[in-house]
Formats: sequence, C-alpha cells, structure tokens
Amino acid sequence: MQISFVRSGGLFYSARKAVKGTIHLKDDAAEVSSDAAYHRSLAPTEAEELRAGADPIELDKAAKQIASQRKGGAADLDDYQITITTRDGKSHQVHLNMSPDPKELQGVSPATANLLRWIQREADKIKAHGVAAH
Repeated sequence: MQISFVRSGGLFYSARKAVKGTIHLKDDAAEVSSDAAYHRSLAPTEAEELRAGADPIELDKAAKQIASQRKGGAADLDDYQITITTRDGKSHQVHLNMSPDPKELQGVSPATANLLRWIQREADKIKAHGVAAH
C-alpha cells in the first residue's frame, strides 16, 4: 500500500511551495519520504495506524464532513491531495481543505482523523527539513 499526499494553499501560499510526501507501507517495513530528501522509517505501530486510516470510503466521508462544517471564508486553509494506492494497484484520490484546528475533525472516524492529523504533522516536518537543507 502507498499513500501519497501534497499540501498546498493556505493564506500565504505564494510564499511557500507545495509539500509532497509518500508513505510506503510494506509487510515488513514502512517509511515516509519526500522530494526534499526527507526520509524516515516508521515504527510498526505507526504504520498500522496509517493503514487503518487509509480507507478511501472513510476519507471521502471525512472530506465531505470537514467541508460541511465550514462557514465563511477559507483563505487560511491548506489544500490536501491524498492518493491511496492499494496492493492490487488501484488508486483512489481525495481532495480536501483543512485547517490546523483539531475541532475540524470532530465527526470523522477516529482512524481517519489520526491519518489526517499525521499527514498535517508530517507535512510540517518535511517543510522544516527542506528549509533547514537550504
């Protein structure tokens, strides 16, 4: 299984580049990497949590749930494009806009909420790694 994500957008989008990451979930090992020379191995429990949250149906529900809670402008939201590729090679893409506010994930299945929070945090780590490398 593979989970790819791209974060872009937000209030100051012109001041930052998109952040990309790929999670490779294999039977015996798991890792996350990016085109910013970022790479780290994942602990087995971390990998299992990500696998559990990567249900395409639940991700679609989460995107709709998050969008339905939004009122007013959305200038400070990050845009996420998440692609799940299953073992059989099928891909499923989900697009959503999220803020860092944890309340936004209320009503989302716990496993999916954990995946989305993880992606938010990991995108921050990838961005920080890219900045530190320059």
